[in-house]
Amino acid sequence: MQIIGKAIPDLKYLDGENEMQISSLGKDRYIIEFVEPDCAFCNKMIDTVDAYRATENALDVIGLSIKAGDLSNFNKTATHTFHIINKDEDTNNLVKLIAWVPTFIYVENGTIQLVTFGNMKGVEEFQTNVDIAFN
Repeated sequence: MQIIGKAIPDLKYLDGENEMQISSLGKDRYIIEFVEPDCAFCNKMIDTVDAYRATENALDVIGLSIKAGDLSNFNKTATHTFHIINKDEDTNNLVKLIAWVPTFIYVENGTIQLVTFGNMKGVEEFQTNVDIAFN
């Protein structure tokens, strides 16, 4: 992926009936997890992502599903995963680059710092990726 150092599009997603956008987070640093509802690897990562979210210094991790489907498995502990809305060319181009799920994009001040793919072995590996992205 040739997107590190590029601006993240202002991704839009549905929170229930409400259309939201990533810029409304109001955070300097956050992580986007791209998933598909029926992806076995994405479902395997749920516990790891939730465990990371529960750590003391966790950044916001926003899950965005690039395919339609039931997201209830992803939202058992709280609602963190939503259906992405492809409304602009930049979003469509980014989603086309997501060849594997789960894909994690680490963003600081609107700029992509790191992209990782696939399962992580646990919270420690997740935190290592955060440290690499933001230090």
